[in-house]
Amino acid sequence: MAAPQSLLLHPRLAGIVKHFPPVTYAFAYGSGAFNQPGLYDASEPLHSPSGVPSVGSEAASDARQASGAGASTSAAAPGSGSTSSDSKPMMDFIFAVHDAHKWHEQVCGLAEAVGVGVHFNTLVQLDAQTSIKYGVVEASALQRDLTCWTHLYVAGRMHKPTAPLLPPPPALEEAAMANRHHALATALVLLPPTFTEEELLRTVVGLSYGGDVRLAVGAEDPHKVARIVNGSWDALYGMYIPLLKALCTIEQPLPSVSPALPQAQRYAALELEAVGETAGGRRGCTLWRQSKDPATQGMALRLLPPGLLHEMAARH
Repeated sequence: MAAPQSLLLHPRLAGIVKHFPPVTYAFAYGSGAFNQPGLYDASEPLHSPSGVPSVGSEAASDARQASGAGASTSAAAPGSGSTSSDSKPMMDFIFAVHDAHKWHEQVCGLAEAVGVGVHFNTLVQLDAQTSIKYGVVEASALQRDLTCWTHLYVAGRMHKPTAPLLPPPPALEEAAMANRHHALATALVLLPPTFTEEELLRTVVGLSYGGDVRLAVGAEDPHKVARIVNGSWDALYGMYIPLLKALCTIEQPLPSVSPALPQAQRYAALELEAVGETAGGRRGCTLWRQSKDPATQGMALRLLPPGLLHEMAARH
């Protein structure tokens, strides 16, 4: 089976790493690396993967035209990092390094740990055509966020497709897969007994935006989740749907199922199964069913990451 897009190295963007001191791992993310339909081209409609126009896409287009930002701009091709001479998406990067302090000493003689442990530099002009924003996080802190959701900051970005610039060390590769399983498990808890693959992927992508104050105050695109899902459908599908399908082949556990069982085997208690398709049979319309009885939901909660469980316990 072909590797998901998010696991393939991006040769053009990989050249960015050469401008900086050595890093352990690096990836690009966001609209500068992956197309988000309609974000830069008002004439490009925002459709769901099933072909149905998304709610608000026409209104968003009208608003852009009213503000004078009409079809003069062009949509960013995936990974292009630019749209037109007067509209270019910022290219966003995360660098994982062995020692953030020493790394920053080599860059600018300054290291600063803030909030979630990521130090960002914005509007860095590498050359006449390339402006980037990059964040630096210690590799050990990244690994903790991926496995435990200590902050769900970089981990949330890695729920979506990324463009790796270097192969990840084995420990980070395992942590990234754990993060993906956490996202899938959390989405299943949030979803109803019957859901489509498109609804699953929208729920996964929406996890890191659920508490984003920028959305609440109108400082972030309200259709961002839809744009990400539509523009990165193949990559998202490759990240999560094979995991979902694999869970259906796991042998059912014994009635005395224990939290000590491996995570994959505990998924069996959710009784996941594909049950058909919605009208038209278009992509993303496969229907899935899961059990929502109290015992099953108790098992589902045990699949969530430690950081999320801690927050839930503290609030309730």
